[in-house]
Amino acid sequence: MTTEQKTGTGSPFDNLNTIAKSHWQRRVGDRPLVHQVYVSCEGMVTEPEYFERLRPFVRENYRLVIVKRELKEVGHSSPPHIRRKIEDYRRIRRISLDQDDEQWLVFDVDSWTPEQFAETYRWAAARKKNFLGISKPDFEFWMLLHFEDPIDKLNRDGIYAQLRYYIPGYKKHMPDYELTAEFLKNAMDRARRRHRLEIGKDIPQKIARTAKGIEYKERWDRLLELAEKYNYEKPEEMAEAAFSTENGSTVYLLVEHLVGNNPTSDIERSKAVHPAEYEDDRQEIR
Repeated sequence: MTTEQKTGTGSPFDNLNTIAKSHWQRRVGDRPLVHQVYVSCEGMVTEPEYFERLRPFVRENYRLVIVKRELKEVGHSSPPHIRRKIEDYRRIRRISLDQDDEQWLVFDVDSWTPEQFAETYRWAAARKKNFLGISKPDFEFWMLLHFEDPIDKLNRDGIYAQLRYYIPGYKKHMPDYELTAEFLKNAMDRARRRHRLEIGKDIPQKIARTAKGIEYKERWDRLLELAEKYNYEKPEEMAEAAFSTENGSTVYLLVEHLVGNNPTSDIERSKAVHPAEYEDDRQEIR
């Protein structure tokens, strides 16, 4: 039998394609392709604990990978360092990125220099699915948005005081409290509204008014060129948190990617698919 008779099209690769396709179908069935989301954080405690609490809400076609810093890395938490953590994580494990896999850096705006921001923006603009989760002044403001939308601008002490009202005993480590779909949706809505009010085309002018403004204006122009080349999503929105004078956080974009606009937990999804399995629970409640 000739190769043409074996493959039907004359291509020696057709059989391999068929085998590969059937292997893929066996491996995932009808489930959608799973996108990896790598998250590297400035903080060693609060942020990783928060994202662990978020896992039950992550959509089935996303896999959250939290790249954690080690104790020996205390004092090494700059945006360039946490970027290298993602690169090292994948290099050591020999993990290559698919085009839809996401990489996120989560850090606070008030801790770092414009030089460090500029380097990080270039990294974000160099690939469509590289993102920045920036909070001003810190990640705790994102957490506060789960409970309220402060009218006044708050410093770190004010944010901590407000958080302790909702989470008694809060101090970096997160005491037990229930992260709910309602909390998540409220936080995303509040953060989104803040940035829609702030975003504009005057960001290069804002940079130009800062120290060494011309240098950073040139860097921003280069970032926009890269953004257009790689079809990068929402570069203005990512950058605005760093140059805004108001409190805000773009962590909502990361959470939105992971859980969607209307988050539901694993248990809620299971109840919707297999309601009969939870009938006994409903009977007991009655």
